[in-house]
Order: sequence, then C-alpha cells, then structure tokens
Amino acid sequence: MKPLYLKEEDVEKLVSVPEVIEVLDTAFRDQAAGRAWNNSRNRLRLPGATLHMMAGAIPGYFGYKAYTVSAGKAKFSFFLYSAETVELLAMIEADALGQKRTGAATGLATRLLSNKNASDATMFGAGWQAESQLLAIDSVRQLKRVWIVNKRPERLDAFIKKMQPQVKAQLLPAASAEDAAAWLEAASKAADASIAAKPTYMGYVGKFNVLWNAGRKAEAFAIADKAIAQGKADKADTAAFEKRIADLKAGKM
Repeated sequence: MKPLYLKEEDVEKLVSVPEVIEVLDTAFRDQAAGRAWNNSRNRLRLPGATLHMMAGAIPGYFGYKAYTVSAGKAKFSFFLYSAETVELLAMIEADALGQKRTGAATGLATRLLSNKNASDATMFGAGWQAESQLLAIDSVRQLKRVWIVNKRPERLDAFIKKMQPQVKAQLLPAASAEDAAAWLEAASKAADASIAAKPTYMGYVGKFNVLWNAGRKAEAFAIADKAIAQGKADKADTAAFEKRIADLKAGKM
C-alpha cells in the first residue's frame, strides 16, 4: 500500500485541538497501563545543523518525529507505521501537528488539575504556539476571561483580534508587567499550597514549571531535585523528567 502523505494544510483541516486532547488522554492511560511507550528526544549534531528524533508507540501503531534545525529554521516530519505489519502508513508534515499536540497536552493537564469551576486564566505569550494553548484550555473549561501577557503590545493586540472569534472566553490584555509578576507569584503560591497539602512528584514538577517559566532558574533546579526525590519515593517514572533537567542544566534545550 502506498503511504499517505499529508501536508501542513491537510493537518490543519483534519485535526482539531479537542480531538487531540482525547487522543492524548487515551495514549497516557495506555502508557500508564504498559501498553504505550516512548523514547526521549535524541539529537545528532552536525556543523551548521541538528537532527532531532523522538519515537513512540500506542496499541496498533508506532512512529517517530524527526525535525531538522539549521540557520534558525526548523522543518518537522512524522512517520507512522502499522505495529502489525510494520508497513509505513503515512508521512506527515508535522509543524502544525506538533503545535496542536503541545496545546492539547496543556488542555489535558488543565482538565485534570485545574479547578473545575475556574472562571479566569492567564496566558504568558502571544505567539504561534499560544494559539493551540488557548484553544485547548478554552475547550476544557467554561472560562469567562483569559488574560494575555506579552511584551509587545502590537503582537498582543493581533493575537486577541485573531483568536477572540475562536474561543468562548473573553480575551483581555494584561495591564502591565507588574500584573504578570503578581500572577506568577500567585501561581507559585498555589503550587506551594498544593505541595504543603500533600507532597507529590507531580506537585513538585508543577512548581518547577512555574519557576522555570518565571526565569527563576536556580530555584527551579532546586525544586527539580526535590521532584526527582519525591518521584522515586512515589515509585513514579521520573526518567524523562530527569533527562529534561540534565539537558537544561547542560544548556541543550
């Protein structure tokens, strides 16, 4: 059978963020049950270029994502195989696919971890990747308002203008950098409260993400060490997180 070839525009038309959220939910449950697997990202570094590769498998299928980076430009592809016949089923241009998957992971985490009655959310950034993040959180919660933080007013205004017709929540610009700092501090305190109530591996990972996104690297790495220790105590699979932290410390990400 001739492999299917899907271009970026095909992915945009065929796959929605809410659909990807459900697929990820199933994939993570399969992974927890030992029916799905993945490998950490591998990199082949060449003079002037880098090849990145990630592989994974779910019941019935396996595949890998490969992307190249050179001169500040990246190109993404995904190769899908049948687990039964090991036949190549599809080659997919994977820039939009990665955008949707990344946003969907945020949506799934929001559905599982956030207050079900939450009415407000804050997003940091108004770039291309932020689009799927917004679509994801809007699809899993009945939000009334989403405050958008971005350094460049013109990008912030353009983002709100583009995305407002696509979501239920009202999109509002953050008033100042001080507001953003206050929201970050509130998020940090919320993570602290969660950890204080019941220390868990994922609680510490959440705290790490808050600190890392706030640019507080030294504090973030200290929390990462606590996360790994707690994960081992919880008998959680910390391998991917440990590799991520090692790569961050080595400046590879």
